[in-house]
Amino acid sequence: MGWNRKDGRFAVSGDKYAKVWPLDPGAAPATLKTEGTIHALGLSPDGQVALGTRDDDHDVKGHTYYEGDTKIWKAGDTEKPITVGSGTQLPLSSGGSSNSIDFSADGKLMAAAMLDELPCNSKHPDPACETDEIPFVGLLTLSDPATGKFLRQRRQPDPQLNVVTFSPDGAQIATGQQEQIVKIYDAATLNRSRAFPNPEKQPPFAVRDYGTSALAYSPDGKLLLAGSETGVVWVLDAAGNNGARLLHEYEEFNPEKPNQRSFGPIVAVFFSPEGSRAWAVQSSGKVWLWNTSDWTTAGSYHTEPGASSAALSPNGKVIAIANRDGAVRFYAAETGELKLVLASTPAPESALVVATDGRYDFSLASDLGLAAYRVGRGTVSIDRLPGNRQVQGLFVEFLKENAAPAAKVQQENRP
Repeated sequence: MGWNRKDGRFAVSGDKYAKVWPLDPGAAPATLKTEGTIHALGLSPDGQVALGTRDDDHDVKGHTYYEGDTKIWKAGDTEKPITVGSGTQLPLSSGGSSNSIDFSADGKLMAAAMLDELPCNSKHPDPACETDEIPFVGLLTLSDPATGKFLRQRRQPDPQLNVVTFSPDGAQIATGQQEQIVKIYDAATLNRSRAFPNPEKQPPFAVRDYGTSALAYSPDGKLLLAGSETGVVWVLDAAGNNGARLLHEYEEFNPEKPNQRSFGPIVAVFFSPEGSRAWAVQSSGKVWLWNTSDWTTAGSYHTEPGASSAALSPNGKVIAIANRDGAVRFYAAETGELKLVLASTPAPESALVVATDGRYDFSLASDLGLAAYRVGRGTVSIDRLPGNRQVQGLFVEFLKENAAPAAKVQQENRP
């Protein structure tokens, strides 16, 4: 899911398609279809959309390999995407699949987290080569969005490359790996400039998979907010002058507190447009807030469990959280008040938006898959929605209301 801070476009992906809403009441949302399962989505400032797909398969010996690609759709063109890395010899066992994509602020560069096969020979006596499995390592790629051609590639020594993000000025690329490792690369050369180790003194007992799952630069580029697959949240000094600061530590599931809902991976972290607030969203539906001036807590709230991704509105007032039940819910960023629900089915043209006051839009009377769903504590049925509450352009108007440029938000927040 993505919410473009420059032009207010909103995009969300299902398994095999993505929908992108422009801020034009007369324009229908664009539907982009893929053959593989979508794992990454990126929005450029100039209207391009990138999707990365990845599916795992097995050969006759049971070895896992991956199929997928990374494609870029030009603004307004839903039929002829550019295949990233076309004409380049890509690893046979992973293709051009990717699971994280980000564009630079000027839209001239695109970074992607891909996979490469670990070379196994006498020069690379890696322990992973001693197993029967195909050993993979992360492949950081930098592409030209206009052509899809690779500009630079960097094979990482890490078996995972989970997330990539550009610094605000486009000069750096931060990456998240396994064991809560974060690294920074120079975007011009892909030379590594800094590496941050696990912020915890030791990993949780019996937990093996605790990689970095979310990263975000502060608006001034001086800080990095990070989250992990175990729910840990920490902040880093991007220059490396100060140590990591833990904001939320690992919590084990307590069966005696079934409503605890504060465990699971961090699916998104972000800063407010002016940098005074920071958020972390967990798959449990828990959302934390911090004051960045001193990193004291600014509160927390619960949303629907099963969050898979999240995005902050351009004006910093709304958080959109995509859920495994097929809905995207929009909450007030500060309080967690539910504002709007976007529900859909696996069908590409399926979409229904309902506000908490009963107004709705994009209703498809023949779509039985959206016969009933929940808004807050109430169940809404399509056949019971009154016709006089249907408001054409409801969703686009909501997006426009929350698409104020960052400069305007800064002025509004000044004392």
